[in-house]
Amino acid sequence: QCLVLFSSVSARYGRRGQADYAMANELLNKTAHREARARPSCRVVAINWGPWAGGMVTPGLRRVFESEGVGLIGLDAGARCLVDELGFLSDGAVEVVITSGEYGEAVEPEVEAPKLFAAFERNLEIEHYPILRSHVLGGRAVVPVALMLEWFGHAALHENPGFVFHGLNALRIFQGIRIKPGASYRVAVASERVRAHGAMGKVRVEIRGGKSSETLHASADVLLATRLSAAPDPQPMPEGLAEFTRPIEELYGTALFHGSDLRGLKSIESICDSGIVAQFAGAPSPEVWMSAPLRRAWLADPMAVDCALQLGLVWCAEACGSPSLPVAIGEYRQYSPAYPDGGVRVVARARRSGERVASLDLDLLDAEGSLVATLRACEFVMDDALAESFRCNSLAEPAVS
Repeated sequence: QCLVLFSSVSARYGRRGQADYAMANELLNKTAHREARARPSCRVVAINWGPWAGGMVTPGLRRVFESEGVGLIGLDAGARCLVDELGFLSDGAVEVVITSGEYGEAVEPEVEAPKLFAAFERNLEIEHYPILRSHVLGGRAVVPVALMLEWFGHAALHENPGFVFHGLNALRIFQGIRIKPGASYRVAVASERVRAHGAMGKVRVEIRGGKSSETLHASADVLLATRLSAAPDPQPMPEGLAEFTRPIEELYGTALFHGSDLRGLKSIESICDSGIVAQFAGAPSPEVWMSAPLRRAWLADPMAVDCALQLGLVWCAEACGSPSLPVAIGEYRQYSPAYPDGGVRVVARARRSGERVASLDLDLLDAEGSLVATLRACEFVMDDALAESFRCNSLAEPAVS
């Protein structure tokens, strides 16, 4: 019924230094005309968007646009403009230009981006982060999401003394942090000062990398509190659970790629199409995993969190038949100031699953069955091509010139 191509205003008006970008988007415009002729019953439109107040328009680029007198399209306003345009299902134009001056009241005033302060920087080297030897994909060490979660918590507390780490929302991985053997990679973690968020405070945190911190690797909204909330009741057990009979050793190199220091999976109790249950060990002290840790004790437990995500990988492989990787955590909440020494029991329930993406909720329980922490809306991208990367789970030797 609809075929919508997102082009750029640069295709219509051009812009200094963007000849190749303008040409590429003009190709989208011409493609729209061709498809409109080939699909007379379909609404085909190429929208030549002006710059939006978000996405790849960084604060620095925002200032460039302002100096040129170019306004930005508000996020909600731009979405409404698209909906309005799709209302012309039969007689709309094939090429449409939408800028900040269009649609009058539909364009909202620019929302100022939060001011972030440098919390800490680290030069990541495998020699100083030996845990990375156990988290290798395709011959390159990759920083685990669970370790990023720790960094988010540390950064939020750095600018906001007097609070405790209670969790986070909307953790997104935009580009994994990959470390080559013998190389060093600089990461900078920045946070804002706490803002009110109901009974808690919310803090935006970003992890950037490279010499000028030009690469955004991950972001999250960290929740801080003066004291932890009481734990709610755990979610009910998945229905139809059956005993899991495969040896755990068979999972590594197939469903899992983790090395010896991250193999905290003690046992998988049961599995079904709607969930999985397992037991995991806890993490050793921070100095075992890295030299010069940020604190002497973990804020969460990166072994438990990583193993909970490992359980998602196992479920995707067993229930959906495909290897996967975690790309987002909708919500993490922690109800205990410290994880139990003996590890945790994890109960995972599937929220939804498709050909490419699965979403799971996970409860992390202590020996008495009380919630230690929860992970909600954990998204896993499934791709059969990951199988080869999972098999290459040892560090590639650096090239010799």
